[in-house]
Amino acid sequence: PAGTINPAPWVLRYLLRGGTASRLHQAARAASRRAATRVPLRSRRAARKIREMIDALLSLFKEAPPPPPDPTAYERLAALRPLYVQEGCAASAYPFLAATLIFTLIVSAWERYLDWRQHVRVAERGDKVPEELETLVAQIGDGGGDKESSPAALLEKLREKAPATRAYALDKSRFKFISSAYALARG
Repeated sequence: PAGTINPAPWVLRYLLRGGTASRLHQAARAASRRAATRVPLRSRRAARKIREMIDALLSLFKEAPPPPPDPTAYERLAALRPLYVQEGCAASAYPFLAATLIFTLIVSAWERYLDWRQHVRVAERGDKVPEELETLVAQIGDGGGDKESSPAALLEKLREKAPATRAYALDKSRFKFISSAYALARG
């Protein structure tokens, strides 16, 4: 019909040349304003229809909204649901599962820190016998004259066993690190 235009060819040409929807919208508005100024007064209604048709066509090419931001660690934990829920049990308003997991991880981290401190202390001590133990053994009286139970003999035995005791304590703490991590992962 007279007074109408088919905007599809120039819109498609513009998009094929790499134009964006927002630029297309600006160009269409400018074209409709130009068309409205060239159209006589009795055809203003036709110009308005052209603008409406262009706007309808442009609404098909609107840019997609930006994706939502990634959820935080707390939001991911709060979204956790138990694997089994008893029939008839309503969902809780409070994230008890997330709170339990966080508490378990905090306690486990604290225990691993204490174990690490003890491990470092044993490793730094070396093969020497602690001074407190030496003073206690020195305070032991003469055990009835027996050479094996004299303080000097006991100190010598302690010094002989110190490297083996230290190696055992270090191996035990290393095993505890591995077994506790496995127990935590297992649940």
